[in-house]
Amino acid sequence: MTETDFKLEIPATAFRRPNRFERFTNSSPRFYRGSLTLVIHDINFASCYSDNIVALKDGNVWKHGKAGEMIEPQNLKEIFGIDFNIQDINNCKICMYYR
Repeated sequence: MTETDFKLEIPATAFRRPNRFERFTNSSPRFYRGSLTLVIHDINFASCYSDNIVALKDGNVWKHGKAGEMIEPQNLKEIFGIDFNIQDINNCKICMYYR
């Protein structure tokens, strides 16, 4: 990371209120120019709001790439060990993993 880059780890619970995440991402460019690394533990937030995703497995970098390439059923099964149904909703890949 360079001096103009920074990293945030924000729990998904911080974005439970409607539009809070959109307000955060839309306001960020006003005060910051550079890259932002945001650690998101919710796969659907990551899918919808990330340009790139770094997937960790067993504490190590497993794979990284463009969000659209990473959110694929085979990749997710290799990481999590369960089947995923991916739906395209409003041009966003949403992972359905509940039974």
